[in-house]
Amino acid sequence: MSLGVWEKVVGRMAIVDKFRDAEPDLTEFNVVTPREKEILAVMSQGLDNHEITAALFISDGTIRSHTRNMLNRLKIGDRFQLMCYAKAIFAHRHQRFARSKI
Repeated sequence: MSLGVWEKVVGRMAIVDKFRDAEPDLTEFNVVTPREKEILAVMSQGLDNHEITAALFISDGTIRSHTRNMLNRLKIGDRFQLMCYAKAIFAHRHQRFARSKI
């Protein structure tokens, strides 16, 4: 593996760790529209844009537009980071829901 590829892999692992280990800021989540929350929920499952379009019956352009808006509103750098954020948010919400049922 080349040094450049290795640096990218290590960088991605650091991003995953950052979002996995940190308590998500739910106040930021409130700036996301209900439709964008639907997209984030599906994105949190690791689906790509093509799979999201099939799941939510919306166009690829609509997905890209919502993704761009969320990146700007949440001040997140790229789609990979947005997916990590989505995973953290929905994992946190699931844990809170599970605790409330006990």
